[in-house]
Amino acid sequence: LSIACGACEAESYEFAGKCRQCSERIWTPYIFAGFTGMVVIFAMTRTVNNDAVFLSNKVTFMSIVVILGLTNIQTLSILNNLSVDWFEPLQEFLLWVNLICLDLKGLRLECYFHHSPVRLFTLRQCLAPLAIPPCILALLVKKAYKKDTVIWIELINTVGTIFNIFFISIVIAGIAPIICYSHPNNNGSSMTADPAVLCFEGDDHSSMLIVGLIALILVPIPFTVAAVCGTIAYPAILARANPRSSIFLRAFRFLFCKYTPQRYYFGIITLFRNLLAILVPVVFREYATYQLAFLSTILLAFLLVQQRMNPWRSPLANLTDGVLCVVMLQLLFLGAMNTDLSSSGDAISTLGFINVAILILVGVGFTGIGLTSRIWGAPMFHMFVCHHKADAAAQARFLKILIQTKARTKLNVFIDSDDLTELDGLFEIVRTRVRTLLVYLTRQTLSRPWCAGEVTMASRVGSETQIKVIRTPSFVPPTDAELSDLSTYLDMSSCNLTEYGLSLTDVASAFTSLMELSFLELPSGVIGRGRFHAVVAKLLAGDLDEQRERSTAPMPNEHGCVVLSSEPYNDEATAAVGILVTKIQSDVMSLHAEIVCLTDYEQDT
Repeated sequence: LSIACGACEAESYEFAGKCRQCSERIWTPYIFAGFTGMVVIFAMTRTVNNDAVFLSNKVTFMSIVVILGLTNIQTLSILNNLSVDWFEPLQEFLLWVNLICLDLKGLRLECYFHHSPVRLFTLRQCLAPLAIPPCILALLVKKAYKKDTVIWIELINTVGTIFNIFFISIVIAGIAPIICYSHPNNNGSSMTADPAVLCFEGDDHSSMLIVGLIALILVPIPFTVAAVCGTIAYPAILARANPRSSIFLRAFRFLFCKYTPQRYYFGIITLFRNLLAILVPVVFREYATYQLAFLSTILLAFLLVQQRMNPWRSPLANLTDGVLCVVMLQLLFLGAMNTDLSSSGDAISTLGFINVAILILVGVGFTGIGLTSRIWGAPMFHMFVCHHKADAAAQARFLKILIQTKARTKLNVFIDSDDLTELDGLFEIVRTRVRTLLVYLTRQTLSRPWCAGEVTMASRVGSETQIKVIRTPSFVPPTDAELSDLSTYLDMSSCNLTEYGLSLTDVASAFTSLMELSFLELPSGVIGRGRFHAVVAKLLAGDLDEQRERSTAPMPNEHGCVVLSSEPYNDEATAAVGILVTKIQSDVMSLHAEIVCLTDYEQDT
């Protein structure tokens, strides 16, 4: 048997797997397409470099949806390289998707130039770099009427945006020579993108391999390296807040501006998801079962990560991304049902065995983790500081620092800003992992539902959790009328305690018991940081000699002192100064200088 030629005759072109006769040669559609491309690039150059501060939420959402749409359309082009029998109308749609994904088949170029697979393949590799000159031209035009335009910064952002959006198409174009399918009876193989070219045989395929490798080295590989390095450097550069960091942030906006600040790295996750998806038809050539299984695993894993992180700046965009991913998975399932997999029994058995093994391992593993945590338990907190952030965030942190500093043994102290990972697990921590609940009562502590829930949970635990109280001058106990109708006293807008099994009756009982406990106070006879030192000493020792009424030590009057000033008689400001002192004390001492906190001395000193 010999291999038949897969190329069309002269004066014809291939589309949808069939050779079609060339009709009259008309250049108008190509001129129109080129003009439209220029307009799109000009518009994109202007849009992506607009100040993000002035972009409305609607514009942000629409831009994200456009990016998601183009990315998913390109993902469909990956489906076209799978050994799957696609159904109508998807099969017809995939042919048109290829045009969007830099595939020149169907443009009838063979009608204008002599058929040359290498020439068409080389032209396909040039499409992405050819977007750079129009970008430069657009920026030069912008520079003419907007003098503060920095061309090279906006060029990096614009080109980065284009390469980021069309990353899948660029990579698929470069690796097309190694995506092949076998002929019957193991009689060689042909390129999936161009069946007339035999894989790893002849000059055409060798030339295409070289051109594809050069294209990968020039565009997607440098882009991926730059994206990874930029993402790794992002936190450090952002923290510097200097002119260079501003330049970096403007040039690399295409990587970060679409995501929330906490998920700035999600662009790299998307990039590697696309790379893994692209490699599926390369690694598992002609094995439809493995292709479908691994591609669906990649998409499903990404879906779980995306829905867990919610990285997009628009909440609706997060939902849109999830829906599109589910649709893509549905297409894979439908393709599997439409494909004859009767000859893939061994592959199906292997995949089934792997999934059953994973199911058993996950079940046994998580059961073991649950039993381990039940037997040995999570780390205990010696003390949990219950406080209202708006009034006492700095005071709670300063108390934690002093407790850990003054205690004879190392104490593990919980404050939510340091130790809380999941808000829904807060009451569980109080119930199972806290030995002493320290309730720091300021003006609105008990009216906050989370604080009320913490007190109630500790009260219900009983003797296993000790409750200690520090009252500040701003605290006013709830009245009997408020205790009888806590729905008017508690601010339930952020948390409904009944969802956690805590009724208002339980809360009222816990508040009553709390008011009956003996309590500590910040001593009125002491000023500045000494108030906190005194109350912590009483808290830890249970007793303390009477403190000095006023700071009798004279204020240092030497050169080289570091003077810290804050609002006098403001406990929150004093606590903030105390925290600052602990942070800079070692550095100041290394300079043989002394720290002076004005709040520790009388105002007339």
